[in-house]
Order: sequence, then C-alpha cells, then structure tokens
Amino acid sequence: MPKAYTYHLSVMLQEAVNALVHKPNGFYVDGTFGGGGHSKEIVTRLEAEGRLWAFDQDPEAHKNALTDTRFVLHKSNFRFLEQFLSTYQLMGKMDGLLLDLGISSRHIDAPERGFSFRFDAPLDMRMNTDVGQTAADLIAQSSLEYMTDILSKYGDLRSAQRIATAIKLAPEMTTTLELNKAVLDEIQPAQHREHSLLAKVYQAIRIALNQELSALEEVLKTADRALSPNGRLVVLTYHSLEDKIVTNHLRKAEYDTDKDTAIYGAAPRVYKVLKKEPLTPTDKELEDNPRSRSAKMRVGRKIEL
Repeated sequence: MPKAYTYHLSVMLQEAVNALVHKPNGFYVDGTFGGGGHSKEIVTRLEAEGRLWAFDQDPEAHKNALTDTRFVLHKSNFRFLEQFLSTYQLMGKMDGLLLDLGISSRHIDAPERGFSFRFDAPLDMRMNTDVGQTAADLIAQSSLEYMTDILSKYGDLRSAQRIATAIKLAPEMTTTLELNKAVLDEIQPAQHREHSLLAKVYQAIRIALNQELSALEEVLKTADRALSPNGRLVVLTYHSLEDKIVTNHLRKAEYDTDKDTAIYGAAPRVYKVLKKEPLTPTDKELEDNPRSRSAKMRVGRKIEL
C-alpha cells in the first residue's frame, strides 16, 4: 500500500538543523519554508534572543506559518533575500541560511498545481500561484529554439528537438494530459521508461518557468555577503543541475576584497566545505520517505578573514 504523505516530509531534518544552528541566540533564515518542518525544528534550538526568518513564495505554504515570537514568514522568493536583509540592516549578521530546494510532496500530490504528469490537471507549475505565466503560457509563447534549449539544458533530453517540435506542433494545450500525449506520441519508450521521460520534460519546463537556477545563483551570492563570520550555508539539492551550482559555489566563491588581504595575489575563499562528499538520507529515511532518494546535503562554513 502506498504511504500517505502530509504536506511535506522534511528531508534530512535533524542533519540539516544540526549543521545549521551553531548559536542558540543567533539569526537564521529558512529560504524554503514549505510545510515548515525545518523551521519548526530550528525554533526548538533557539533561545529567547534567537530569531528565524523564513521565505516562501507559495501562498499555500503560509497556511503552515508558526506561531512564535522568534519567527517571521515572508511571502517572497528567496532570491530577494538581500533586499529584506538590507532594509533591516542585517547584511553580514545572518548566522545560517538553509535552502531545501526542489518541489514539495504537496506540489506533486495536488493535481490542480499541474506539477505531476500523473493527473489530468491544468498545466500550471507556478510556485507562486498569484502571479506570472503558467506552464501552458510558457509553451504557447516560446519559440521552437527556446523550447528545445529548455528541454536540453534543464531536462538533459537527447531528443530535445524532436520533443520540442512535437509540443509546438500540437494543438494549443492547457492540461497535463495534453502535454503527455504530445510527448509520448513522438517518443514511444518502453512502458517503464515513460515515467523517466515525462519526469524530465516536466522538470525542464518547471525549472524554466520558475527561474529556479537563476534564483539559486542569486541567493548564493547574497549568502557570501550576508552570512556572519563562521555562519553556515546548508543546501539540500535534488538533481544534478542544482548540485553542480552549489558545489561549484562553495568551492570557488571568493571574497570581494583588495589585494592587501589576498594571499599570493589570489582573493581568499569565502567558505570552508565541511565535508567533501555530500550527506545523503539514511536507509531508514529512504524507507520512510522514498522521495528523499535523490537528496544531497552540502554545508559550508564562512571563513573569518
């Protein structure tokens, strides 16, 4: 019997919060509030002076807001973190930033959100349902070249041009099943591979629609300046595109500083990567939450100059 899911099961909950919270009276940010699991655990580690800000652009997530004087939930994409911190003069004072990337179980299991190919649903896929174009709008307004680029870059699809052509030649589509039909009529994989093919198509369109990778790059650059000395950057990724961005940033980020503080003419690094290899879910977690199977957690500690 398939397992029942709540709004979202927080992945590597204890491991992530253990890595994040190193000062009980510190100031932390949960950039991806979702169901609130990580935030709830973070708050239990804070003393009275501790503070937690959380961000989520999805209106549904705000129904899960915590009632705690140490907690504030902002309705915004985490890419705008610097604007919020600057307004309150908190740049350089953040003791930890947690990013749990990807989509939640709620997004996958709610047909009306259009994130899953398993249901006949509106072709939406917006993280913020209050604004912006839908996936149907994106498909209708994209050129063949752009659609091919999306499927190749974000879905790693070898047949990206064939699939893009099939999508663009199909009658105007407004539902997930219409998208599925356009793809599967062109590419007819063995039955057990249909899931993988459609998953890649949906991932590619979702990433492009929500500008997920550019948002990630922006917030990582903000973290370089926003974290306090010894502050922690904890990121959970779920596919190779995200993980590559995070890995490269942790290893290559440099202080924007003058040569007087540089070593042998090279600017000093921003982070010490706490573990070379990412942390992954335990066998017990994989059994309890199979959707965590692709998760990787990476942690950086900001180096004090």
